[in-house]
Amino acid sequence: MEDNQQFFRKVNQMGYSLSVGIPKDLAVRLNLQKGDDLQLTLNKETDGIMMKKVMNMDMNPNLLKSMDRVMNKYTTMFENLKDR
Repeated sequence: MEDNQQFFRKVNQMGYSLSVGIPKDLAVRLNLQKGDDLQLTLNKETDGIMMKKVMNMDMNPNLLKSMDRVMNKYTTMFENLKDR
C-alpha cells in the first residue's frame, strides 16, 4: 500500500448512527478486527477526521481524559525524565 493512499466511501445509516466501511486493504494494514476500538479526532481547523486504533478502551473514559490532560500539561517534564 502506497503512502497517503486515498479511499472514498459513502456514509450509510445503521439505526440512529452513521457508518463508514473500512476498505479491506486498510483493515489488513492496520490489523483491524471486528470489535476493535477506534478513536476519532476532529481537526476543527480543517474539518478533517483522524482515526486510529486504540489498544484498550476498558478504562473509564473520564480517567482517560484526566490522564490525557496531565500528559499534555507536563509533557516537557516527562520528556526531561526520559533522558535521565
